Formats: sequence, C-alpha cells, structure tokens
Amino acid sequence: MGRLFPEMRQLIRAIEHDFPITPLTRFGRHQPPPSIFIHPVSDVHETSKSYVIETELPGARKEGLSMEIDDDHTLVIHGRIKRQGEKDNGKSDAPVLWSGERVIGEFRRVFTLPNKIDPDKLKATLKNGLLTVEIPKTEHSSAKVNVEIKEE
Repeated sequence: MGRLFPEMRQLIRAIEHDFPITPLTRFGRHQPPPSIFIHPVSDVHETSKSYVIETELPGARKEGLSMEIDDDHTLVIHGRIKRQGEKDNGKSDAPVLWSGERVIGEFRRVFTLPNKIDPDKLKATLKNGLLTVEIPKTEHSSAKVNVEIKEE
C-alpha cells in the first residue's frame, strides 16, 4: 500500500507528458492546450411553425461565427472561439496564462431538418453565449445562402 501513491504520481506524470491537454496538470505548471476542433452542445426542438436550435458558445462573438444553408434542409453553423486578447494570427496580447481550462478552437455543426428552410425568414441571435436560431418551416426551395447573426 505504501508504494501505491508514488506509483500513481509516476503514472500521472507519464500521462501529462504524453497528453499535454490533460486536466491532471498542477496549478502553475499548466500549459494552455493548443487550439483544437471543438463540438459545442446544442438543443433542437420543434414547434408547429418552426424549428429552434440553441447552441452553447461561451466566449463567442458575432464576428467569429457564420451560418449558411447548404441545401433546402441543412443548416451549417461554424466559427472560432478565441481566448481574450488572441488575434487572428495566433499571437496574443493577453497576460501569461497560468491555467487554461476553457475550450477554445474552431467548430462546425451541421443540422439536417425534415422540412425545407426558408432563408429569408430565418432568425439568429447571440445572447450571453447562447446562439438561438429560429427556422420557420416552409416548402420554399433555395440555394446556398449566408445568414446574418444579430448580437443582443
């Protein structure tokens, strides 16, 4: 039993070395994980007149998001969530990070719906890190369309 804890510490050090984004790193030694492809969580629900997609995007800004309709039934949401102070070239004016646990990076979510999407009536708002997209049901046909996101 006396050797169990030293062996566990050795195993944790080996995991930290091989997988640098592990949450097992200790305060003050943690290196921020590299920008990775993330998968924001979403809820999709249906009313009699529309579909509503709610996607959690903490830290996202309108300028870092875009949406498009690929065909009559498919909505694509994509973007990038950056750390505060991070610039598009990957450089940063932010202070030195001691511990980074928030998820940052690029994402792409695709939602295929049973009814056709009317791009002219689609509404998207970003408020407090929650992107809400309301998609009225229709029989209208359309090509690939970019959609504007409003920030509240």
